[in-house]
Parts: sequence; structure tokens; C-alpha cells
Amino acid sequence: MLKHLIIDIGIKSSMWTNNSINVHLQSENIVFHGTSESASGQMLRGSVTLDIVSRTKISSIKLIFKGIASTLNSKQDNDVFFQKELEFLRAVDEAKDFLPGLYKYNFEIPLSGELPESMHSSLSHIRYTITTVAKRNGFSKNLKDKKEVNIQRLSVSTSEIEESQPLFKFGELESELAFCLFAPSAIYSPGDDIPIKVGVESFKEDTEVSGIHGTIHEVAKYPTQDGKFKCKRSKIREASINWNTKSCGQMWIQPVTLMANKKSEKTVSDRENHYVSIQHELTIVITLVKQERIRKRIVIRTSLQFVDSNALEAAKSLPCYDDSLVVPPCYNDFDGYPIGFNQ
Repeated sequence: MLKHLIIDIGIKSSMWTNNSINVHLQSENIVFHGTSESASGQMLRGSVTLDIVSRTKISSIKLIFKGIASTLNSKQDNDVFFQKELEFLRAVDEAKDFLPGLYKYNFEIPLSGELPESMHSSLSHIRYTITTVAKRNGFSKNLKDKKEVNIQRLSVSTSEIEESQPLFKFGELESELAFCLFAPSAIYSPGDDIPIKVGVESFKEDTEVSGIHGTIHEVAKYPTQDGKFKCKRSKIREASINWNTKSCGQMWIQPVTLMANKKSEKTVSDRENHYVSIQHELTIVITLVKQERIRKRIVIRTSLQFVDSNALEAAKSLPCYDDSLVVPPCYNDFDGYPIGFNQ
């Protein structure tokens, strides 16, 4: 008798665990086009499927979308800055009886273009989650599913990136020499190599250039607990080269390439929001040597812009309608019968 009781419990437990709920998204990636001030909103679309294998009672079915932020030295570890909740089955005292079958609930959640982009770094974590829960009465375990949504931003249009003007800087040093800095663009993706040409024209015969050193820094600003902002500079690329040039008229031109590296995978695109500000700075140092071995350094600083490569790829691709919803969302109270059930 005891053996038979154990077998029955095992079968019942297996049947209960077969009931499940799942969130299906049309796309887990949302791309905003424009800055937080200019970007229009986007719609997060999908469906929730409730797969009932064994008959059960459910008192409520909810869908919760959250935006959660945590920053270094912040007062709150998990600041819920955005939340949207949908009820497919409103909470009731007496749970509804669900027969075996597949129940489907479509949904749409409007997202404002002001929302900050998803981010995972040592300075800041901004993430978005979507969770669905079917609550059951008594000792039965609630059914739950959770997914992460990635929000990206393309602050400049693809045409602006493709038609980006070259980066050009020019200057003189105390009537001693003229210098210029040239790059084919001022906008790049984190995985791009960045080719640069440095030109020097000496006005004095006793002045020579010995080398070029280039760096790119990621400059991050984030709020502290006292309401002030703290700045952190991180070197993400570096290249040095001895002066070995070819004449280009009166100007001597030295090429140098700042190559993508392992740190490029963790490079964050430029952004500006309530939680963090990230920009990128290019620094070129030209080392001069005179005959008296007196050394001088010319420092050229200018900004570069990094854009999210995944957002750029999504913006360039044609829209795909294969996974779009066949029918528009319906928010009417559900009648309690599965799909295809004949009353």
C-alpha cells in the first residue's frame, strides 16, 4: 500500500510540472533612432502562452515589464525607473478552472524614446526584464517565465554615418612647425580599426619628429551619493610608431592605425542619460627633437563617436514580418477555454 501511494504521488508531481507558461517576443532587441530628446517610441510586441496539460485552477495571470538600474556609488542597488503591468486574468478570490489546452494572450507595450539603453559595465547596469506569472491557489507552485529585453540606440541616422565628414584638425606651434590630423570619419563602431594620418611641416631645419603616439580613452561620468558627478577615464586603444614618412608636398605624412582589440568587445557606445554619460576621446602626441636634443611634445585632442554596431546592423537591415503577430492583441477578459475548444 505504501509503495502504491509513492507511485501515485510521483505521477501527480510529474503531471503538475508539465503545466507551463512562456513569453514569446516578436524581437528581444528594441532600437531607438535618435537621441533621448528626439527619438520616437517603439512598441514591444509578443504573446504569452499558457500550456495546461493537467487540469488546474488559476487565480490571476500577469505580465510585468521592468527597467532596472544600478550604478557605482548609487543609493539604490536596483532602481526600478520604468514599470508596465498587464493583467490577462484579473486576481479573483475564487480561482478559475483551466482545462487542458493551449491558451494564448497577445500583448503590446509602448516604450518611450527617452528610456536609457541597456548597459552592463563596472560603472552601471541598466537592464529590462519581462516576466509573466500565473498564480495558483493553495500549495501549487506558480507558473512563471522571464526574459531580458535589450534596448539599443542609434543617435545618428545610417545616412549620417555613411556620409560622415572626415575628421580634420590643423594647427601651428610658435612658428616652428605646422601639423594636421586626418581620419576618414569621426563615427565608428567599437569593432572598427581606426586609420589616422598625421602630417608635419617643419619651419626650422633643426627640428625633427621622432615618433607618434595615439590613444583612445573612454570617458564616463556617473552620479555619486552626494549628488555630484564622478569622472573615470579608461584607455581602450593605443598605438606608437617611429617617424618614417613620405613627403607630400611640403607636408610629411605618417600613417598610424588604432587597431580593435579585446577591449573593443567591452567598449560602450556614446550615450547620455540620467545614470551615466559616456564619450570617447582621441589623443595624438607628436614628439619633436632638436639638434640640442631638446624634446617637445605636441598634444592633439579631439572627440570620436562610437555607435552600437548591433543597432547599426538592425537599422540597415530590411524589416522582417515572418514572426509578426497574425491577429491584433485582444485585451478582453478571457472566457476560460483553450484555443480550439468547442463549447
